[in-house]
Amino acid sequence: MRFGMRLPYMPRIISPINMRSCLTHRVPVTRVLSMVFLGMMAVVVSGCRHGGPQPEVRFPERSVPQGWPVSSPNARVSSEFGDSRAHGTRKHKGIDISVPEGTPVHATAAGRVRFSGAQSNYGELIMLDHGGGLETVYAHLRKRLVSGNAWVKRGQEIGKAGKSGNATGSHVHYEVRRNGVAVNPRAYISGSLK
Repeated sequence: MRFGMRLPYMPRIISPINMRSCLTHRVPVTRVLSMVFLGMMAVVVSGCRHGGPQPEVRFPERSVPQGWPVSSPNARVSSEFGDSRAHGTRKHKGIDISVPEGTPVHATAAGRVRFSGAQSNYGELIMLDHGGGLETVYAHLRKRLVSGNAWVKRGQEIGKAGKSGNATGSHVHYEVRRNGVAVNPRAYISGSLK
């Protein structure tokens, strides 16, 4: 196990640099649980939250979504961003791309897997964080090939198209979010589908 690796059942590990940052901002560091040895000494703290500077997460180049998440001669757009849903009470937040089940789904930009799992209507889905407030969502998958917190490259296969969740046929629901709000993915797509 690497030093600083966060697991669901482990307390948060604060490095000496982050500890100094917490103390610099006069945040009381309480509930110090123990000193542990994980390759080197570290202070284990149940939580150090402050408004001070956080370590910068550096995203690889090309972290702006580009292109289509699938490539198939049988691919077609079956629903556009903004189309009416549920008898006109809500709008579609992405693009649905109809493809045969099992078609490879690729990341449209480099980033970190923010979520990989199942969510009610979306079925099996993968959410990627690309930094700068940009996220992409790939939903209704048959199979997920990446897990949470993994880094992916642009063009890397991350899943297989399917019809999980609230879906009538095999397709990929592709969504782009800016600062948590769904935006038209067409703004990030160039070229034709296929």
